Amino acid sequence: MLNLITQSISGTYRGMLHIKCEFVLVNRVPHVNIDIENSKFELHKKDNIKIHKLTQEKEFINVICAKVDVNLKIAKVLANSLDWSLDFNAFKGAKYTLRLPLPNAEMSP
Repeated sequence: MLNLITQSISGTYRGMLHIKCEFVLVNRVPHVNIDIENSKFELHKKDNIKIHKLTQEKEFINVICAKVDVNLKIAKVLANSLDWSLDFNAFKGAKYTLRLPLPNAEMSP
């Protein structure tokens, strides 16, 4: 998560970093969703596409060879290794969503 935060604030100033955590059920398994959004995170369309493609990638070699920030590569390698989900939405203020399963946790309705 720290790598995603570092990548989100890289090259920005006077912005606000919003981090939102919530519990959700996915296929009856409790998860924690962590949304990371920087109000001043501005990328070119080409960079948005590269980051979005990376977040969908599962192959290690393709993640390592991607032309994106090294912190994002580290976050994606860890997410893939731990079977976590990492999404990027460029149309909502460049928001990252990290989803972590909590298989032993119980959620009350």
